[in-house]
Amino acid sequence: MSDQKMEQKLRDAIAGLDPANDAHWTQDGQPNCNRLEAVVGFNVTRAMVKQVAPTARRTAVDSESESGSESGPAVRTPSLAEIVKQMDAQRRKDSADRARLSKAAAAAVAEELKKL
Repeated sequence: MSDQKMEQKLRDAIAGLDPANDAHWTQDGQPNCNRLEAVVGFNVTRAMVKQVAPTARRTAVDSESESGSESGPAVRTPSLAEIVKQMDAQRRKDSADRARLSKAAAAAVAEELKKL
């Protein structure tokens, strides 16, 4: 089997993992390599999983989807580190925006003073 076919088969197997089935996932929410091996029929390493699906994580399962009702895709809750990173990025952007506005306001005031 070619590398591309193996990668696609592994991607498909990861996509088919059930968020509600503990046997499909590790304690920290990563795809279970043993389960993937059983599905794809070849040895699967963590590095292979990370290569074909670097963001693959177990998602939250609500009680409706556990009972069989389709409520749309499960939503992944961001980690605290991801939230802090997003907040820092927004804070830097806000700071840069304030600096631009201050410069624009100073320029506008200078223009008005020239008119006097």
